[in-house]
Amino acid sequence: MNNENKLDRVIERLLSARPDLTREKIVELINDKKRQVGSKYLTDLGALYLVLNDLGVRLEEDNEYIPVSRISAAFNRASVEGYLLGHKKYEGRTIFYLAYGGRAIRGVYWGQDNPFSSIRPLELLRIKGASIRSGRDGLFEVHLKDSSGIRASGQPQDPLQLSTEDVVELGVYAGCIEGPLRTISYKRKDSSEGKGISFFLRCSFGSFRAVLWEPQDEVHEGYEAVIGPLKHRKTEFGDELVGLDAVYITQKPPKLYIVWKGPEHAIAEDVYGGIRAIRISGSCNGNAILPSSISVEFPWQNVEVSKCLNEEHHGPTLTKLSKLGRGLVNVEFVVLSEPELNGSRYEMLIGDDTAESKLVVPQQHGEKVKGISIGEKVLGLALSASEGSLLVGPYTVLVPQDH
Repeated sequence: MNNENKLDRVIERLLSARPDLTREKIVELINDKKRQVGSKYLTDLGALYLVLNDLGVRLEEDNEYIPVSRISAAFNRASVEGYLLGHKKYEGRTIFYLAYGGRAIRGVYWGQDNPFSSIRPLELLRIKGASIRSGRDGLFEVHLKDSSGIRASGQPQDPLQLSTEDVVELGVYAGCIEGPLRTISYKRKDSSEGKGISFFLRCSFGSFRAVLWEPQDEVHEGYEAVIGPLKHRKTEFGDELVGLDAVYITQKPPKLYIVWKGPEHAIAEDVYGGIRAIRISGSCNGNAILPSSISVEFPWQNVEVSKCLNEEHHGPTLTKLSKLGRGLVNVEFVVLSEPELNGSRYEMLIGDDTAESKLVVPQQHGEKVKGISIGEKVLGLALSASEGSLLVGPYTVLVPQDH
């Protein structure tokens, strides 16, 4: 293991021992220590060992446990570590899942008891006497018996720290839950009826259809979520993520950054890059808001503001959105003609005091222009701008204005 890999490894172990710290804070402490002692005397790793001493943290030998994300071969007896996602008891065995570095691994404990029943989700487990075998879909599994040693850290990890930043076969995914939410029914082997739920999970690196079988928690549309383990697979409908038999899920209302704000309406972006047209109940002078409730009607949402954040605006601007290829604009205009159906879309003439243009409305969004009459003044939010016309999209809101 080179020094760079070892540095990352020790930082990960320190984060496990001290969940109140962040990676950024540890790097800051390393740089402070190098300035105190002199950078020519210390590497980053050497400075980190001095930081550990200052913090009173004693880590076990670095090479004693293998993170489950780095398992790449079968072993008869191995010492491994990973964060507990979930577990489920069956006759004679307990299925459990561990995660590390965004990846997850399935495990089987062979025995009548359940050694994980008193351990909280996301606690770091250090396990001795594990057998690493090839299991489902050719993925490695951790097999334990009653003689295996299991030790829990006692401190749950931040779930976001365990999420993947790219597609993995079996991992922990963080993203925003998007609709439509659909209930799925199926027949179990014993002929009883089981249920699942499907939705879309928009992550920072892509959007995926997700299916959870027998979910233990209600799924909230529009919420940020961390879910794992999820199995990635390709289907005729595209990439899909499937929840297995011991899924961990945490959800919270999203943090929204205002891109544009009017008296009652706003366009906001969430932390995963989703653009939302929202109607705000209450007043908020800050650029970031924390919603206390969101309706399940998506993407048009009613937001009750629970907290306004007094911080500098660091969300995207419309200029930045355009550079990202979204091309979203807000335009105030007057309707000059009735919508006419032209193939699969409606077209209508609009104008302001500078020019006339065409508003193009795909047929599936035709409801958005119903009730708008000639001569009416309208504020169009989140329109896609193209040469000579404006396109109504899924995030567009058309707000009639008083004359």
